[in-house]
Amino acid sequence: MRKLRILIGIVLIMTMAFGTSESLALTTVKQTSSPVKYGKYKKVNIPKWAYVKQPRYKWWHAYEFRTFHYKSKKGTKADFQRWLMLDLDNPQSITATPDGNTLFVMTADMSSAKKERNRKGYIFRIDVKGIRSDKQAQSLLKSGECLYSYIASYGQDPVKPTKPEIYYEWRNQKGENYEDICDDIYWEALDEDRAKDEAKAAEVREQLMKEHSNWTFDEDECYDPVNEQWHEYTEFFTPAFDDNDPTKPYAHNFDEEAWKKANGFVRTKIVDDPDFVYRKYIKVSSKMVVGHGQTLAYNPKTKKLWFFPNMKYKNGKAVRINPDTLKKERVITFKWSKGQCPSTLTFDSKGNAYCYAKAGGTNAARILKGTITNNKVKFRTTRYVINPKPGTRVQGLGYNPKTKRLYLVSDCSIISVPVAKLNKLKKSDVRATIFGGKREFEDICFDNNGQGYFLTNKPDEIMLVNKGF
Repeated sequence: MRKLRILIGIVLIMTMAFGTSESLALTTVKQTSSPVKYGKYKKVNIPKWAYVKQPRYKWWHAYEFRTFHYKSKKGTKADFQRWLMLDLDNPQSITATPDGNTLFVMTADMSSAKKERNRKGYIFRIDVKGIRSDKQAQSLLKSGECLYSYIASYGQDPVKPTKPEIYYEWRNQKGENYEDICDDIYWEALDEDRAKDEAKAAEVREQLMKEHSNWTFDEDECYDPVNEQWHEYTEFFTPAFDDNDPTKPYAHNFDEEAWKKANGFVRTKIVDDPDFVYRKYIKVSSKMVVGHGQTLAYNPKTKKLWFFPNMKYKNGKAVRINPDTLKKERVITFKWSKGQCPSTLTFDSKGNAYCYAKAGGTNAARILKGTITNNKVKFRTTRYVINPKPGTRVQGLGYNPKTKRLYLVSDCSIISVPVAKLNKLKKSDVRATIFGGKREFEDICFDNNGQGYFLTNKPDEIMLVNKGF
């Protein structure tokens, strides 16, 4: 009995120290059967303008990125609002929890390996609920500014967020720093008194010229030949300028605390915290192999993250990520029988998985539907392909639980279709939206309320998607 209690104690200590047995070792499962079945398809032809040729990308400092809203050019109306600008290294995919409280973004370092399947990157967990309740964040957004966080430069690992700097400034009721306006106060008072004295001196000079024709008059003084004396005109009146008068601003050292208080300045605590969003609301995973990083998706049924690091290869992998620890838990290896592992992934509310890719030998988009369990990846092509696909590059795929539609993302173009009609699709079921500018579109995701989040690269930012899109 004593030995049993000791054994139980050891197990409990091991569990507290290292977590569950699942976290102690990464589980790899080999799938022998092909994860995909292909079938014959029919084309649904949509307007040719829905296809957008890949633009030559511009970086974030270009003029078009300074607007607070990003609106569609043609098709279904879209009005995306700037929200969170993240200086990242090549963000590729975004996904959300059903309650909308958490976002996950995956990045891929293109310089980390020559072969795409070996490239490494990170997963970033963003606390949206915390940002929504943060007074500083909401104040910035209301003022018309998007939130900004510097995390990494191109080809570099994430840096640590800077700590807040606390200091004190003397400010008035308008929030103005005395150092910024004391020079103005000084010179305005000085110039005003000197102008008064110059005007008064001119009056005195004219009066003396009338009264003393034998005097000599210069610009600033006059000569009395009887008394043989020179007089400044200010001797005949009380000057406004007096640097000994304590009521005059220019008679003081502005660093005097008494002067600051007398003029309405209060010692104010200032917190300079440019990285507050990053420091408080963003968690970074350890570096891992992510491939292109374009397929990160949250399964609302199992509450796990999945992605394909080996997209565009026959030999594929499906990797399961714990959304709390941001660590790999499980890997399923498989061989794609025909074509290649797709470069997009999303899940609906029931846990069904979807991918979209270019239909071989065409310019159309093909959608695959299936499931990803702990041991098996299984997909089947749907009956219809959409011709043309939204753009040159297949970029991202999202599902909106509110509209029950899939959103196929390409650069400057997004097409959406209802999931219930994937095998009986009509032209009227397809919605297309195209945009101007030269952004690189990456991905889109939605929560259960239909709030969408749109990810772009060049610039690296997350935008809020208008309801009903």
